[in-house]
Amino acid sequence: HTRFDCDWSSDVCSSDLKPIFDLRERFERRLDKDFSEEHQDNKSDLLSRWRAGIAFSYKKQFSGQIVYQYAHDLFWTAASNGSEERSDLLLGYVDFKAMDGKVRLGRQQLVKGSQRLVGPGEWGNTARSWDMARYSVGRWDAFFGKLAVNSAPSRDALLGGFSYGSKYGETMMLYRHDKHSGTQDDIYTLDHTYKYKVGKFSADLEVAGQAGRTADSKLEAWASSLRVNYQHDAKTKFYVEGNAASGGTRGDTSLTFDQFYATNHTKYGILDAQGWRNMKGLTLGVNYKPTKALSLNAEYHRFGLWAADDAWYSDGGKPNKGDGFTFKDATGSKGTDVGGEIDFWGSYELDKHSAFEAGISWFKPGAFIKAFAGAGNQDQVYGYVQYRIKF
Repeated sequence: HTRFDCDWSSDVCSSDLKPIFDLRERFERRLDKDFSEEHQDNKSDLLSRWRAGIAFSYKKQFSGQIVYQYAHDLFWTAASNGSEERSDLLLGYVDFKAMDGKVRLGRQQLVKGSQRLVGPGEWGNTARSWDMARYSVGRWDAFFGKLAVNSAPSRDALLGGFSYGSKYGETMMLYRHDKHSGTQDDIYTLDHTYKYKVGKFSADLEVAGQAGRTADSKLEAWASSLRVNYQHDAKTKFYVEGNAASGGTRGDTSLTFDQFYATNHTKYGILDAQGWRNMKGLTLGVNYKPTKALSLNAEYHRFGLWAADDAWYSDGGKPNKGDGFTFKDATGSKGTDVGGEIDFWGSYELDKHSAFEAGISWFKPGAFIKAFAGAGNQDQVYGYVQYRIKF
């Protein structure tokens, strides 16, 4: 950490440079992703992510960060082995004061509300950032930019919006534009989050509605989430959560909610098979912190489709796929019972700079998954261990 001080005539100069270093290594193993023992799709991944950069500031006039990111995935299956790598400028922005507020210009990450619609996707190996302009003043926050770094890049993805926070929660309006396969999306979302606490109980509520166009269809969709927490004592918290998001079609109108650029890991199970699209889900969970450094979690999830004739969507918003098919039944005859998931995971802070994390997940298919030919005769199992050091 380097600090520079100088006196230029009557002007006092004060500058800071702080190095940034972030290393994460994670091993993952996934068994029977398509729920079929006939298709050998078991996969192991060694995911490496290295970041290096600087944080800088000059007097109280401006500050910012420049961060380079390298991501590498070494994977192996029964059929083949291989690797993938990405090299990106993850962050490159400057902050300065203007009109009683703060302006941030350049490549930056965007975190809004619960991150069910807009988040950095840090669990992914590449994460997400935007070439964006952002202005915050008082309770208002406005932003507009182009997608820069993402696991699934898009040269045409634009996101803009504004939010207002009050004692009644945060209200956010979002606009998303993107092009794909010769069509485009122009989607408007109105979202509101609210938190309430009384005694040992607390609640988190989120509701969202959407309108616009997706591909060649008009869009009318909605989603909601409600979580109730009970803080039993200083170490133990119990919670129950319900989630729902519309799906299906009505004539030439799509009713499938678009989760935009969410951070979904741990929201609908650590196996990451479920997204906030065409879904209904119930979660029961407990968090136990025996010490300041150790955190343990256990959850049970039950998932279903909102509309039987729409797809089952993953945490990334894409339809889940099997061996040569997609988990979607246009007739709706396979029902809506997706299945249940049990998760156990925990983290331990080795010191103020490093932490160890591990988890295991078991997904038992329901009638919907079992109805697909060649699928549904096997449970899906996922596990990981991770180490991270950050300065």
